[in-house]
Amino acid sequence: MSQSISTYRRQTDLVSISELKLFSFSPFLYKRKYLDFSPNEKKQSDAQLLGELIHCLYLEPDKAAERYIKYEKPNTRTKIGKETHSEALEEAERAGKKLINQDDMSIATVLQFELEKLLPLRGRDEFLVEQELYIKDPNSFCMPVKGQPDLYSVRQNVLYDLKSTNMLPLESDFSSEVLKRKYYWQAAFYIDIIKEIHGLKKDLAFKFIVAQTEYPHAVQIFTLDPEAIECGRQEYTEALTKLKECKDKDWFPKTLNAKPDILIGLPGYYRNKTNQLKAKETKL
Repeated sequence: MSQSISTYRRQTDLVSISELKLFSFSPFLYKRKYLDFSPNEKKQSDAQLLGELIHCLYLEPDKAAERYIKYEKPNTRTKIGKETHSEALEEAERAGKKLINQDDMSIATVLQFELEKLLPLRGRDEFLVEQELYIKDPNSFCMPVKGQPDLYSVRQNVLYDLKSTNMLPLESDFSSEVLKRKYYWQAAFYIDIIKEIHGLKKDLAFKFIVAQTEYPHAVQIFTLDPEAIECGRQEYTEALTKLKECKDKDWFPKTLNAKPDILIGLPGYYRNKTNQLKAKETKL
Protein backbone atom coordinates (compact mmCIF):
# COMPACT_ATOMS: atom_id res chain seq x y z
CA MET A 1 0.00 0.00 0.00
CA SER A 2 1.26 3.47 -0.80
CA GLN A 3 0.71 4.58 2.79
CA SER A 4 -0.14 2.67 5.94
CA ILE A 5 -3.66 1.25 6.09
CA SER A 6 -4.25 3.37 9.19
CA THR A 7 -3.68 6.53 7.12
CA TYR A 8 -6.38 5.43 4.71
CA ARG A 9 -8.79 4.53 7.51
CA ARG A 10 -8.23 7.84 9.28
CA GLN A 11 -9.94 9.62 6.39
CA THR A 12 -13.25 9.19 8.23
CA ASP A 13 -15.03 12.03 6.44
CA LEU A 14 -14.86 9.98 3.23
CA VAL A 15 -16.89 6.81 2.66
CA SER A 16 -15.30 3.56 1.46
CA ILE A 17 -17.10 0.65 -0.19
CA SER A 18 -16.54 -1.49 2.93
CA GLU A 19 -18.26 1.15 5.03
CA LEU A 20 -21.12 1.43 2.57
CA LYS A 21 -21.69 -2.33 2.51
CA LEU A 22 -21.79 -2.47 6.30
CA PHE A 23 -24.22 0.47 6.33
CA SER A 24 -26.54 -1.37 3.93
CA PHE A 25 -26.58 -4.31 6.35
CA SER A 26 -26.98 -2.23 9.51
CA PRO A 27 -26.71 1.58 9.83
CA PHE A 28 -26.35 1.06 13.58
CA LEU A 29 -23.28 -1.17 13.18
CA TYR A 30 -21.83 1.25 10.64
CA LYS A 31 -22.13 4.11 13.13
CA ARG A 32 -20.68 2.01 15.93
CA LYS A 33 -17.61 0.99 13.93
CA TYR A 34 -16.85 4.03 11.78
CA LEU A 35 -18.35 7.02 13.61
CA ASP A 36 -18.11 5.97 17.26
CA PHE A 37 -14.80 4.17 16.64
CA SER A 38 -15.73 1.11 18.65
CA PRO A 39 -12.54 -0.84 19.51
CA ASN A 40 -14.35 -4.17 19.16
CA GLU A 41 -12.39 -5.27 16.08
CA LYS A 42 -12.48 -8.91 15.00
CA LYS A 43 -9.13 -10.69 15.09
CA GLN A 44 -7.71 -11.30 11.62
CA SER A 45 -8.24 -14.94 10.64
CA ASP A 46 -5.46 -17.15 9.26
CA ALA A 47 -7.19 -17.15 5.86
CA GLN A 48 -7.38 -13.33 5.84
CA LEU A 49 -3.71 -13.07 6.78
CA LEU A 50 -2.76 -15.46 3.97
CA GLY A 51 -4.86 -13.46 1.51
CA GLU A 52 -3.15 -10.26 2.64
CA LEU A 53 0.27 -11.88 2.17
CA ILE A 54 -0.63 -13.05 -1.36
CA HIS A 55 -1.70 -9.49 -2.21
CA CYS A 56 1.60 -8.14 -0.92
CA LEU A 57 3.88 -10.64 -2.67
CA TYR A 58 2.13 -10.19 -6.02
CA LEU A 59 1.29 -6.48 -5.96
CA GLU A 60 3.99 -5.02 -3.70
CA PRO A 61 6.75 -7.64 -3.25
CA ASP A 62 9.32 -5.04 -2.22
CA LYS A 63 7.30 -4.31 0.94
CA ALA A 64 6.97 -7.89 2.22
CA ALA A 65 10.10 -7.74 4.40
CA GLU A 66 8.90 -4.62 6.21
CA ARG A 67 5.46 -6.13 6.92
CA TYR A 68 6.00 -9.81 7.72
CA ILE A 69 8.27 -12.12 9.70
CA LYS A 70 8.58 -15.75 8.61
CA TYR A 71 8.01 -17.82 11.73
CA GLU A 72 7.86 -21.44 12.79
CA LYS A 73 5.09 -21.61 15.38
CA PRO A 74 6.00 -23.72 18.45
CA ASN A 75 3.73 -26.23 20.15
CA THR A 76 1.43 -23.87 22.08
CA ARG A 77 -0.03 -26.77 24.05
CA THR A 78 3.07 -26.67 26.24
CA LYS A 79 3.97 -23.93 28.71
CA ILE A 80 7.29 -23.18 27.02
CA GLY A 81 5.60 -23.11 23.61
CA LYS A 82 2.97 -20.65 24.80
CA GLU A 83 5.59 -18.36 26.30
CA THR A 84 7.76 -18.52 23.18
CA HIS A 85 4.81 -17.75 20.93
CA SER A 86 3.65 -14.88 23.15
CA GLU A 87 7.14 -13.34 23.10
CA ALA A 88 7.30 -13.65 19.30
CA LEU A 89 3.93 -11.93 18.93
CA GLU A 90 5.02 -9.08 21.19
CA GLU A 91 8.28 -8.66 19.30
CA ALA A 92 6.48 -8.59 15.96
CA GLU A 93 3.96 -6.06 17.27
CA ARG A 94 6.75 -3.78 18.49
CA ALA A 95 8.30 -3.96 15.03
CA GLY A 96 4.95 -3.27 13.37
CA LYS A 97 5.02 -6.61 11.57
CA LYS A 98 2.95 -9.81 11.38
CA LEU A 99 4.07 -13.41 11.90
CA ILE A 100 3.76 -15.75 8.92
CA ASN A 101 4.24 -19.49 9.28
CA GLN A 102 6.42 -21.39 6.81
CA ASP A 103 3.50 -23.21 5.13
CA ASP A 104 1.62 -19.99 4.37
CA MET A 105 4.78 -18.31 3.09
CA SER A 106 5.36 -21.26 0.74
CA ILE A 107 1.75 -21.11 -0.55
CA ALA A 108 1.94 -17.36 -1.11
CA THR A 109 5.29 -17.68 -2.91
CA VAL A 110 3.89 -20.34 -5.27
CA LEU A 111 0.85 -18.17 -6.02
CA GLN A 112 3.06 -15.14 -6.57
CA PHE A 113 4.79 -17.13 -9.33
CA GLU A 114 1.47 -18.35 -10.82
CA LEU A 115 -0.03 -14.83 -10.76
CA GLU A 116 3.04 -13.37 -12.45
CA LYS A 117 2.65 -15.96 -15.22
CA LEU A 118 -1.03 -15.08 -15.60
CA LEU A 119 -0.59 -11.30 -15.52
CA PRO A 120 3.03 -10.09 -15.33
CA LEU A 121 3.42 -6.80 -13.46
CA ARG A 122 7.13 -6.32 -13.09
CA GLY A 123 8.38 -3.46 -15.23
CA ARG A 124 4.91 -2.45 -16.41
CA ASP A 125 4.53 1.17 -15.40
CA GLU A 126 1.05 1.50 -16.89
CA PHE A 127 -0.42 -0.35 -13.89
CA LEU A 128 -1.25 1.59 -10.72
CA VAL A 129 -1.06 -0.67 -7.65
CA GLU A 130 -2.92 -0.21 -4.34
CA GLN A 131 -3.51 3.48 -5.05
CA GLU A 132 -5.35 5.38 -2.32
CA LEU A 133 -7.96 7.45 -4.15
CA TYR A 134 -9.84 10.31 -2.49
CA ILE A 135 -12.69 12.44 -3.83
CA LYS A 136 -13.37 15.22 -1.33
CA ASP A 137 -15.41 17.46 -3.65
CA PRO A 138 -17.33 14.95 -5.77
CA ASN A 139 -19.25 15.60 -8.96
CA SER A 140 -20.77 12.16 -9.53
CA PHE A 141 -21.16 11.15 -5.86
CA CYS A 142 -23.57 12.67 -3.33
CA MET A 143 -20.86 12.77 -0.63
CA PRO A 144 -17.05 12.44 -0.33
CA VAL A 145 -15.71 8.95 -1.04
CA LYS A 146 -12.46 6.99 -1.04
CA GLY A 147 -11.23 3.75 -2.58
CA GLN A 148 -8.14 1.58 -2.81
CA PRO A 149 -8.38 -0.67 -5.88
CA ASP A 150 -5.81 -3.45 -6.15
CA LEU A 151 -4.63 -2.80 -9.67
CA TYR A 152 -5.73 -0.71 -12.65
CA SER A 153 -4.54 0.79 -15.92
CA VAL A 154 -6.13 3.81 -17.55
CA ARG A 155 -4.17 3.12 -20.73
CA GLN A 156 -5.55 -0.43 -20.97
CA ASN A 157 -8.96 0.62 -19.58
CA VAL A 158 -9.02 -2.24 -17.08
CA LEU A 159 -9.36 -2.70 -13.31
CA TYR A 160 -8.32 -5.90 -11.51
CA ASP A 161 -9.36 -7.12 -8.07
CA LEU A 162 -7.40 -9.97 -6.47
CA LYS A 163 -9.31 -12.54 -4.42
CA SER A 164 -7.99 -15.63 -2.65
CA THR A 165 -10.02 -18.73 -1.85
CA ASN A 166 -9.27 -22.27 -0.71
CA MET A 167 -10.79 -23.83 -3.85
CA LEU A 168 -11.11 -22.27 -7.30
CA PRO A 169 -14.86 -21.65 -7.77
CA LEU A 170 -17.03 -22.66 -10.68
CA GLU A 171 -18.53 -19.83 -12.72
CA SER A 172 -21.97 -20.20 -11.10
CA ASP A 173 -20.50 -20.40 -7.60
CA PHE A 174 -18.42 -17.29 -8.07
CA SER A 175 -21.43 -15.41 -9.48
CA SER A 176 -23.24 -16.22 -6.23
CA GLU A 177 -20.28 -14.87 -4.23
CA VAL A 178 -20.29 -11.67 -6.30
CA LEU A 179 -23.95 -11.18 -5.40
CA LYS A 180 -23.69 -12.26 -1.76
CA ARG A 181 -20.62 -10.14 -0.94
CA LYS A 182 -21.71 -7.20 -3.12
CA TYR A 183 -18.55 -7.37 -5.22
CA TYR A 184 -20.58 -5.82 -8.04
CA TRP A 185 -21.07 -2.73 -5.83
CA GLN A 186 -17.33 -2.62 -5.32
CA ALA A 187 -16.71 -2.85 -9.08
CA ALA A 188 -19.01 0.05 -9.95
CA PHE A 189 -17.82 2.13 -6.97
CA TYR A 190 -14.14 1.83 -7.91
CA ILE A 191 -14.84 2.36 -11.60
CA ASP A 192 -16.73 5.58 -10.88
CA ILE A 193 -13.99 6.89 -8.58
CA ILE A 194 -11.33 6.22 -11.23
CA LYS A 195 -13.47 7.80 -13.94
CA GLU A 196 -13.94 11.00 -11.94
CA ILE A 197 -10.28 11.28 -10.90
CA HIS A 198 -8.92 10.64 -14.40
CA GLY A 199 -11.71 12.40 -16.31
CA LEU A 200 -12.82 9.25 -18.14
CA LYS A 201 -16.14 8.84 -19.93
CA LYS A 202 -16.12 5.10 -20.56
CA ASP A 203 -16.34 2.37 -17.90
CA LEU A 204 -13.21 0.33 -17.28
CA ALA A 205 -13.46 -3.43 -17.65
CA PHE A 206 -13.59 -5.04 -14.21
CA LYS A 207 -11.79 -8.36 -13.78
CA PHE A 208 -11.40 -10.61 -10.73
CA ILE A 209 -8.15 -12.54 -10.37
CA VAL A 210 -8.92 -15.53 -8.17
CA ALA A 211 -6.07 -17.44 -6.52
CA GLN A 212 -6.56 -20.93 -5.05
CA THR A 213 -4.72 -21.34 -1.74
CA GLU A 214 -5.02 -25.14 -1.70
CA TYR A 215 -3.07 -27.45 -4.00
CA PRO A 216 -2.65 -27.26 -7.01
CA HIS A 217 -2.80 -23.46 -6.52
CA ALA A 218 -4.64 -22.57 -9.72
CA VAL A 219 -5.40 -19.00 -10.77
CA GLN A 220 -8.29 -17.75 -12.90
CA ILE A 221 -9.60 -14.46 -14.29
CA PHE A 222 -13.35 -13.73 -14.20
CA THR A 223 -14.67 -10.67 -16.06
CA LEU A 224 -17.75 -8.97 -14.61
CA ASP A 225 -20.33 -8.19 -17.29
CA PRO A 226 -21.52 -4.58 -17.89
CA GLU A 227 -25.05 -5.38 -16.69
CA ALA A 228 -23.75 -6.40 -13.26
CA ILE A 229 -21.65 -3.23 -13.07
CA GLU A 230 -24.63 -1.04 -13.88
CA CYS A 231 -26.73 -2.88 -11.31
CA GLY A 232 -24.00 -2.29 -8.74
CA ARG A 233 -23.91 1.39 -9.66
CA GLN A 234 -27.64 1.83 -9.11
CA GLU A 235 -27.61 -0.03 -5.80
CA TYR A 236 -24.52 1.58 -4.28
CA THR A 237 -25.80 5.03 -5.34
CA GLU A 238 -29.09 4.37 -3.57
CA ALA A 239 -27.23 3.19 -0.44
CA LEU A 240 -24.91 6.22 -0.51
CA THR A 241 -27.90 8.57 -0.75
CA LYS A 242 -29.50 6.82 2.23
CA LEU A 243 -26.26 7.08 4.19
CA LYS A 244 -26.14 10.82 3.56
CA GLU A 245 -29.73 11.14 4.81
CA CYS A 246 -28.90 9.18 7.97
CA LYS A 247 -25.84 11.32 8.63
CA ASP A 248 -27.76 14.53 8.06
CA LYS A 249 -30.49 13.40 10.49
CA ASP A 250 -28.06 11.63 12.86
CA TRP A 251 -30.40 8.63 12.68
CA PHE A 252 -28.95 5.13 12.36
CA PRO A 253 -31.53 2.33 12.71
CA LYS A 254 -30.47 -1.25 13.33
CA THR A 255 -31.59 -2.22 9.82
CA LEU A 256 -32.83 -0.49 6.69
CA ASN A 257 -35.39 -3.24 6.19
CA ALA A 258 -37.22 -2.73 9.47
CA LYS A 259 -40.67 -4.30 9.06
CA PRO A 260 -42.74 -6.24 11.63
CA ASP A 261 -43.41 -9.13 9.25
CA ILE A 262 -41.61 -9.91 5.97
CA LEU A 263 -43.00 -12.41 3.48
CA ILE A 264 -40.30 -14.67 1.99
CA GLY A 265 -40.21 -17.52 -0.49
CA LEU A 266 -37.67 -19.89 -1.99
CA PRO A 267 -34.73 -18.43 -3.92
CA GLY A 268 -35.35 -17.51 -7.56
CA TYR A 269 -32.97 -20.16 -8.93
CA TYR A 270 -34.89 -22.88 -7.06
CA ARG A 271 -38.26 -21.59 -8.27
CA ASN A 272 -36.93 -21.59 -11.84
CA LYS A 273 -35.76 -25.18 -11.39
CA THR A 274 -39.19 -26.18 -10.06
CA ASN A 275 -40.94 -24.45 -12.97
CA GLN A 276 -38.71 -26.26 -15.47
CA LEU A 277 -39.57 -29.63 -13.90
CA LYS A 278 -43.28 -28.79 -14.05
CA ALA A 279 -42.95 -27.82 -17.70
CA LYS A 280 -41.32 -31.18 -18.50
CA GLU A 281 -44.08 -33.06 -16.66
CA THR A 282 -46.71 -31.14 -18.63
CA LYS A 283 -45.07 -32.12 -21.94
CA LEU A 284 -45.07 -35.77 -20.87
